[in-house]
Amino acid sequence: MPALEAATWTREIHPELFPAFDLALFDAFFDRTADISDPEVLGRIAESVGLEAAALRLGLSTRRYRPLVLQEYLKATEQGIRGVPAILIPGQAPIVGAVPYADLKRSAERAFTGGSDGPRVDPISGAIILQEGSAQF
Repeated sequence: MPALEAATWTREIHPELFPAFDLALFDAFFDRTADISDPEVLGRIAESVGLEAAALRLGLSTRRYRPLVLQEYLKATEQGIRGVPAILIPGQAPIVGAVPYADLKRSAERAFTGGSDGPRVDPISGAIILQEGSAQF
């Protein structure tokens, strides 16, 4: 929750730095497996993109952004998003998680050419089926 609150704080207070902060969060979590729930780690990430760590920690301490994060979370789950990254292509089920590039490209091409045979949702697991035998959670 702290990473989402930090991202929301950045988006609201320093929107010009949000894209860099968002990318830095993904890099820290997925590439370096950093603990992005730790305010000290979030402070270092903030500083790496030009934000003040102390200001971010103060913003987190108020928990002002927690209700907004929870509201956005509920909205996302209503749309079928249950993980990151998530890609929404009109007329298709959300593509959630890391998927092979070829599968993602095929889904995007179907959307641009008007094809309607996009990813299906497994009714039991909720997984996105991009091709038979391939389920992404």
